[in-house]
Amino acid sequence: FQPALSIGNVRQLVEDLFISSMGSERVGYLDDPNILPCVGNDAYGSFPFPQGDLALPHEAYDSLSNALTIIQQRSPVVKVSPEVASTLFF
Repeated sequence: FQPALSIGNVRQLVEDLFISSMGSERVGYLDDPNILPCVGNDAYGSFPFPQGDLALPHEAYDSLSNALTIIQQRSPVVKVSPEVASTLFF
């Protein structure tokens, strides 16, 4: 057995690192019908006693001391064919 190497979630891991190491604060979330819904327990709560906040699929974090805002996307974008997309928007 050999572990598989993947770079598919490097972006999300870097966002996690920035958010947790810079003490960023969640300032909101985005609701987009093209992002698959998901929900989980507070991703940055104090272990072993998390605050009970929900982690949503698309959230905004702000680090005032670093003048940086991070938009974190935790679930994939829904992919549809051009034919289906044209019926949704026209």
